[in-house]
Amino acid sequence: MPIVPMLRLRSSPQNRLIRRLLFATIFFLLNAHLFIYFLHSPNEEASDDLASLWDYNPAVTVPRVHGIGKVYIAANHWISGKILKPYWINGLLMLIQQLGPENVFVSIYENGSWDETPAMLRELDRELGRMGVERRVLIEAITHREQVAEVVAQGDDKPGWVMTSRGKKELRRIPMLAKLRNRLLEPLEELQRQGKGNFDRILFMNDVVFTVSSIYIYST
Repeated sequence: MPIVPMLRLRSSPQNRLIRRLLFATIFFLLNAHLFIYFLHSPNEEASDDLASLWDYNPAVTVPRVHGIGKVYIAANHWISGKILKPYWINGLLMLIQQLGPENVFVSIYENGSWDETPAMLRELDRELGRMGVERRVLIEAITHREQVAEVVAQGDDKPGWVMTSRGKKELRRIPMLAKLRNRLLEPLEELQRQGKGNFDRILFMNDVVFTVSSIYIYST
């Protein structure tokens, strides 16, 4: 019987690199296959259980949670349409049901989104009004492109903008986030003048998916 010689690759740096790339590709394909399987083959019962976490029903009387006090809820949103419904908006409304509309002030700021975020927040504004919640839902149409153009027009003196090593005028992230957060806190000044500015807690929650139970867990 003829002996078939084994094919052996020389252990050169190039061959070792090829083997590593081959193993990495196989590993990636296997994990991608598992991810797609779980993504498109969910357990129906588990899916229903998760959906119930954001099952907001305005007609249902929800037991109140006591001992939390008055809460100032603040949120920035930008291109958040994919999580606003049903998750974020329903989660917020369910939280307000448990805290009591009279114990909550909602401050929301959005600017420059090109998806359905502004329309969803306007719908939320109407629902908060129906519930009797004091709020300010501020939606501005100025885009990031327009903000940059404004800086160029005003020169180099506008705070928060710096000339980077790439030769571009760019907005520093921390001052930008601080400015957005300050916009959310603006109603506190007017509430203070009206004698209604005493809050026990300020709750910042931006574009994150949350449940009512998780809010209470982190508050303990």
